[in-house]
Amino acid sequence: MHDLARAYGDLMVVQDFKDYAEKINSKTQNQDTIEGFNLLFKLDALTRINQNIGTWLEVNYLNGDHAQFVRKQIKQCL
Repeated sequence: MHDLARAYGDLMVVQDFKDYAEKINSKTQNQDTIEGFNLLFKLDALTRINQNIGTWLEVNYLNGDHAQFVRKQIKQCL
């Protein structure tokens, strides 16, 4: 039950971040700002997955290849 609550909380935070980023993207013409928000959104979502990767692997939702992909994408964002 705890994992479900944490996953739901993460989902709400990521959705709010996405909505805010879309609002900023529609209000600005500055491509650097848009790119920055998109990278932050991607980094936040991937970091949330990576923090709980053990749970994802344990329930077979992700496999080892997925875990490596997530970590590679985090490095790319940074």
